[in-house]
Amino acid sequence: MDLLLNISPQGYSRDISARGMTNSDFFRVSAAALAKSRWRSKIEGGSRVLARDALVRFIFAGHEDAEYKTDKFKIIALEKLTEAKSGDVQSQYDYAQTLDTGRAFKFDVEGLDLEYQASNKWYLESAQNGHPLAQYELGKNMMAGKGCEVDRGSGLKWLRAAAAFSAIPMRKKRLQ
Repeated sequence: MDLLLNISPQGYSRDISARGMTNSDFFRVSAAALAKSRWRSKIEGGSRVLARDALVRFIFAGHEDAEYKTDKFKIIALEKLTEAKSGDVQSQYDYAQTLDTGRAFKFDVEGLDLEYQASNKWYLESAQNGHPLAQYELGKNMMAGKGCEVDRGSGLKWLRAAAAFSAIPMRKKRLQ
């Protein structure tokens, strides 16, 4: 679950919105947790200011046994792969996020490549079609050399593309 929010000068979460999720049931509990949290204030010119467009990622883990979770993950991942192959920008991003989630939980799923190269491939597909979070993730991975050689120039290009999107007023933003 990726959430975008603003942080008030006093450090409180404001304007919480979902930017990517594997299941909409998690939004309510994630937003509630953020609303109760307190953040370090952004300081500019010696004063506390509003911090815009902070991105927070929640990863939820169930309590099922490992084999059940792995099987369930594989089913979900293969469904998302089918959607991603259709060319849908959001589905490409969602599939790359699913691969990242599998890697984070160290799932060993036969037939699925959970390495950074695989998720970078789908981030690139989605980023080239204008998905700002895919552009951000791809740029971040390129800067750190996750799944690729370190390429600061290309990484910065993708990070700038994502940042340019966040500078557009919200009412004008529309993902395809």
